[in-house]
Amino acid sequence: MAPKKRLDNNEENIMDRIEALEKSVENRIKNLENKMKGKYDEKIEEMKEKYNEKTEEIKRKYDNKLEETEKKNEERARKAKENMEEEIEKLKQRWEEIYKKKTEDNEIRYQRYMDEMEERYLNTFRNLDETRQTQLREENCRPQRQATDSQKKLPYSTNYYGNMNTYSQRIQAKLQTMNAKSKLSLESLFIKNRILYLSPN
Repeated sequence: MAPKKRLDNNEENIMDRIEALEKSVENRIKNLENKMKGKYDEKIEEMKEKYNEKTEEIKRKYDNKLEETEKKNEERARKAKENMEEEIEKLKQRWEEIYKKKTEDNEIRYQRYMDEMEERYLNTFRNLDETRQTQLREENCRPQRQATDSQKKLPYSTNYYGNMNTYSQRIQAKLQTMNAKSKLSLESLFIKNRILYLSPN
């Protein structure tokens, strides 16, 4: 019965390694979210300040023009106001383009990280499965012994592959869920900050 005990221990080690990998993936995703949130908060605040400063500068410049032109002609004053609004709109569009580009760049980096983590998990799972298949082949080459009642009730090979398949599906589903939650969290953050920096006040 010694080979059976070794196989049981090996199965426990494999499951432990899969659980550890699961926790590692989740922790890395959380760390990435926190890191990106901190960088975006700082960058958006800086962009908002620059936007407000530029807007105030434009308003002061055109306010002076309005005072002068209103004394001369109402039509000229209206034209100056239209020019002011047009220039501010151009400035806002420019900041929107910058923000959109930075958002897309970070989403690409985030997706690349998720793909790398999933590939690393799949490689680890393949290696574990290959090791297990090798052990099973070696076990099958040994002289067959009479199976105990517990072995008859639950064939070990069937139980093993059933467990591995279950773990595989569960971890794959968890990776997809974490990916979706992280993207949703980041999108909410991007929308929130976009509203903040576009607000003049």
